[in-house]
Amino acid sequence: IDADRYAPINHPGDTYANDIFSQAAVAIRTQTDTLLGPCMPVHAVVAGGQSQSAARMADYLNNAHPNAEVYDGYDIHSGPEPASNDPGVPTLQFFTMTEGNPTLGDGPNLVEWAVAGATHNDSHIVDTAKTVAPIAGIDDATLKSLLDCVNPLNEFPAYRVYDAGIDHLIRWVR
Repeated sequence: IDADRYAPINHPGDTYANDIFSQAAVAIRTQTDTLLGPCMPVHAVVAGGQSQSAARMADYLNNAHPNAEVYDGYDIHSGPEPASNDPGVPTLQFFTMTEGNPTLGDGPNLVEWAVAGATHNDSHIVDTAKTVAPIAGIDDATLKSLLDCVNPLNEFPAYRVYDAGIDHLIRWVR
């Protein structure tokens, strides 16, 4: 692991989350060659989040995006709806079967997909977490406590729907 790249940081807390999130997009747009390399031009910056991250994403879209305008689109998966069905930029909202139905309905810049058969956490997500955990420095005991489930995990391949939706969102943004 690259010790400099993954060195501890001083994070000031959630109060500054929207500012930090804006700065990340600005950095990607203005320092593309340094961050991604000269062969990776940025055509659009799309924000995405699932669960807790989706809650922060909806807050960002409602409260920071109108002034910052640094993201070209949003993927809000398993989180609260935006404040309106016209959030200003293309926004894709996913709901799983366990999270209820959308209430806003589609709008000029909002498409809501309720995915029947999908659950908030499924075997695909857990398997991905198991792969990423060692890279993120999460030990086996911590991972087990985070992912331990009494019931069998849902095997419905909802990730295929999510992948198709994100592909749609990227084409919509471009």
